[in-house]
Amino acid sequence: MLRYMRILMLTIAGLLIAGLAFAAGPTADGHFQRAMEAEQVGKYNEALELLELAYRAEPQPRFIHRRILVLEKMGELQLALDVLDDYRDQLAGAPDVENVAVLEQRLRQQLAQSEDHTTSEADVFGWSLVGGGTALVAGGIASLVYAEGEAERLRCSNQSNADKSGCAGVDAYSQLSAEQFDQKRTGVTTYRVVGAGLSAVGISALGWGIYRLAGAEAPARATSQVTSPELRATFDANGGMGVELELRF
Repeated sequence: MLRYMRILMLTIAGLLIAGLAFAAGPTADGHFQRAMEAEQVGKYNEALELLELAYRAEPQPRFIHRRILVLEKMGELQLALDVLDDYRDQLAGAPDVENVAVLEQRLRQQLAQSEDHTTSEADVFGWSLVGGGTALVAGGIASLVYAEGEAERLRCSNQSNADKSGCAGVDAYSQLSAEQFDQKRTGVTTYRVVGAGLSAVGISALGWGIYRLAGAEAPARATSQVTSPELRATFDANGGMGVELELRF
């Protein structure tokens, strides 16, 4: 009978200990294991949270080391270096932790490569803006020159009541009907608008491209103004281009 009582008491004690352990929540190793599982399926933010819980439960260097590696996988290289700097003394010489100098060198190399890649992309984009802007300005000027030539021919035409001074060397229209005259005058206005628009957009793109290539911080909005008619083209330098045209007749 006494033997059975001892067995019963040991069983109850074991259950109480297990219950207390369960009530206390996951251990540091439990958090760490869950963090590893989350990392394997690409849930990096969840892994970072679990590693933080593991470190709070038991401040082991291996939890910090794993946190740095997760940040490395996320591409958060500068943040990984910051964490390494904050816990450098704790990580140095700790078992089951990568050599701090080797880890730091790898992170800095990756960060430098990432910055070089970003700079290269900026250069390509900058030259694209310069080339595209130059082409747009050239097209705009050509359109404006054509419009002014047509306007002069219309001024000297048979349907115009304007002063004919200076029309001696102009290849003026001599047999236009009133309807044809109005159509061509509308065409002149259209070419002027198109020319002014292309010029304004081209100047904005050209200026922004020069900013990019010069390594300067691009302005939040690069603005150019061309009048006759008044027109404004703007580029949004924060991740994309937007164009606003304001025509005033």
